[in-house]
Amino acid sequence: MKIVTAAEMREIDRVTTERFGVPSLTLMENAGNAVAQFVLENFRSADRIAVVCGKGNNGGDGFVIARRLHRAGRVVEVVLLAAPSELKGDAATMFERLPVRPIIVQSAQELQAESSRSLGNCDLLVDAILGTGFKPPVKGLYAEAIAVLNRGGKPVVAVDIPSGADSDAMTAQAGEGIARADAIVTFTAPRPAHVFGELTRGEVIVAPIGSP
Repeated sequence: MKIVTAAEMREIDRVTTERFGVPSLTLMENAGNAVAQFVLENFRSADRIAVVCGKGNNGGDGFVIARRLHRAGRVVEVVLLAAPSELKGDAATMFERLPVRPIIVQSAQELQAESSRSLGNCDLLVDAILGTGFKPPVKGLYAEAIAVLNRGGKPVVAVDIPSGADSDAMTAQAGEGIARADAIVTFTAPRPAHVFGELTRGEVIVAPIGSP
């Protein structure tokens, strides 16, 4: 097994695009599709799914997941923890392709309202808030969202890594600042925390997305 750091993963993505000609948008599409396929195969009874998205590329993966699950006939809610104007690059492109109207949450009060509506009424939560490029601690609205995921009592599938975790840490991680995950789908190669972090009691899936 090859384990790479977050910085090495960024370099792999860069080389995949610049040297091998695989567009970054294709990598994001493939990543989102891998998570959606995992959900469809492992949570067959989950009819209502909420995808909670940050404003970065992890959120961009979440937009792809939502689109793919919607196409598969699931009832999908997308909760964006930012203003759409804050989205950049590939994430902004994938947001424009959403087939469902997103719920925009920009305050703790709005988040609490959604925790008893879309988040409270779903069968499954997809954590697409923060990815492996994040360095803790998490603060503000994202921290509030992680707390909502942790106390919601719903199954959670993490995109890339549970939000709030340090992907390069080689010791067990736990605490209120890290999202609980019942399964993790990461991409290309695991980071140290996927192997040593004890981030889930469920599976850690490493999905190929097009890097040579």
